[in-house]
Amino acid sequence: MTEHQSIGILSIGTYLPEEVRTNDWWPKETVARWGEKAIRGEARAADSDALSPGARRILEAQARIAADPFRGAIERRVMDASMVSSDMEALAARDAISRAGIDPGQIDLVLTHSVVPDYLSTNTAATTHAKLGLSRRCFSLSVEAASNSFLLQLSLADAMIQSRRANYALLVQSCAASRLLPYEEAYSTMFGDGATAVIVGPSQTGAILGVDHRTDSDSWGVLVTGHKSGPWHESGKPILYSANLPGVHQTMLASSETAAETVEASLDTAGLQASDIDFYAGHQATCWLRETTLAALELHNARSLDTFPWTGSLFASNIPLVLATAEKEALLKAGDRVLMFSPGSGGTASSTIVRWGR
Repeated sequence: MTEHQSIGILSIGTYLPEEVRTNDWWPKETVARWGEKAIRGEARAADSDALSPGARRILEAQARIAADPFRGAIERRVMDASMVSSDMEALAARDAISRAGIDPGQIDLVLTHSVVPDYLSTNTAATTHAKLGLSRRCFSLSVEAASNSFLLQLSLADAMIQSRRANYALLVQSCAASRLLPYEEAYSTMFGDGATAVIVGPSQTGAILGVDHRTDSDSWGVLVTGHKSGPWHESGKPILYSANLPGVHQTMLASSETAAETVEASLDTAGLQASDIDFYAGHQATCWLRETTLAALELHNARSLDTFPWTGSLFASNIPLVLATAEKEALLKAGDRVLMFSPGSGGTASSTIVRWGR
């Protein structure tokens, strides 16, 4: 029987484009037109007595920003027109490899997620692999789970390394949402561009302590890329939009319960209580999601931070960016027990607890 290894996060690399797009980039007349249509997830009339405490907390958080047409976003980064997603991925990956202090030739597993891949119908992980000049023996695979892709990548990497199929894994996430956004719509203010990369491997101090994954296929179509009038492959530029508007509202209202369900399971696996968590890295889909899930999970001792106001949502890059930012700001230290929670449009949600070993 294979001996269990201690697998940890060895480094995190980031790339944020130089161009910063502030709220005054949108024409005033466009912003004025948004009015009550700003975001489908905004606070709306509801029978609060019929809602769970978590849902009521979310409606209250939405109500606090209802007068802000940008819904808490202040800045976001925009990728240069000459770049493609794999360029950002390679830059973030080189940063991660350098910080890990390993030889690129030691990487034998590459998992990527690109919101806007360079091409369709191809393995985009191989493109990033080629730009990094990694070994031909690498297992390279693109993983599609929307915003939840990083935590699923982490579980896949753990399984591959535990089974001795890989030694070091490179997990890459990128978001080039600027290429898909209809800028006349208010929700276009909520997304930015950027990439992150995470090196995972055997660790003397870091470890993956608890994991849980859930699938709710009823939340299909919450956020998709395509054409509102027909299949994505028909003529015209595809855009980022919701194909299931009722599902957007329902998914948001249920986010606290979803978090509680999966986090309870991962805490149980790890043999921990909520009070044992030192740092919470929550998905940053909105300016209020970290706050509402933090309260629902009763993580009274956990440190946390927001990146959404300064970068917008970066899909699967959100959690790695939170971790990298927290480490830079000395909010993370060796031995901390870190809880990560992420839902993903399309129906999955995950939580993972790690011991920070860097």
